[in-house]
Amino acid sequence: MLGKQVLACLSEVDASGRIMKRQEFFGTLVADKGKQACLRQNSQRLFALPENLDYYFPVDPQLAYELRETGEMLSGIDYTLTFVKAPPEYFQ
Repeated sequence: MLGKQVLACLSEVDASGRIMKRQEFFGTLVADKGKQACLRQNSQRLFALPENLDYYFPVDPQLAYELRETGEMLSGIDYTLTFVKAPPEYFQ
């Protein structure tokens, strides 16, 4: 999967599950200290990604995606993933 293009959505929630922040980003899957990361195309910064491959869904690179926040149109995406960052209380 390294070298493939990824579109990711991270939702940060509070203990009750209310969305506090949402981020969309895209870039190239790379290895960083032995873990998967996204080299973000718009900033060239690394963002750590989940290691569990169940989060990654292959998609048709010919499809176009619109970023919700900016309206930017993307194509050439190989995988999408959505994940949640939450405090420990959320999972109890």
